[in-house]
Amino acid sequence: MWHASTWGDSVQYGIDATWQAVEDISTGDVVVTHDAFDRGIAKATSGQTNIVGIAQVSIASGCIGTVRIFGEGVVNVGDNLVSKGDLLMASTTPGVATTASNVSYGQICGMALETNTGLVKVLICHL
Repeated sequence: MWHASTWGDSVQYGIDATWQAVEDISTGDVVVTHDAFDRGIAKATSGQTNIVGIAQVSIASGCIGTVRIFGEGVVNVGDNLVSKGDLLMASTTPGVATTASNVSYGQICGMALETNTGLVKVLICHL
């Protein structure tokens, strides 16, 4: 489903899909598929290749919500400083992204659109 959302002063466009969370998911969390539910998701960690997308809204454990699977959005990079143009992957902290290094197919969740820490603008895509 093509969807427009807002973050700060900007409108972001992308494709969203509906999933059921197996744990509390926060805005900006990188998520992966999980077998607990049909179309279940959990927070991604380093090395996982089953990335679904990035949550643009919080989803409570057991609840159904939408995840941005392609397009503009925000991602949580925590204390990791990322630079505009960096490819991003899941870090060792569940749900948090970091600059990609030594990656395999399926580990890239997007490209940073700004230099910052915390929640940063991202082009969500899977490589």
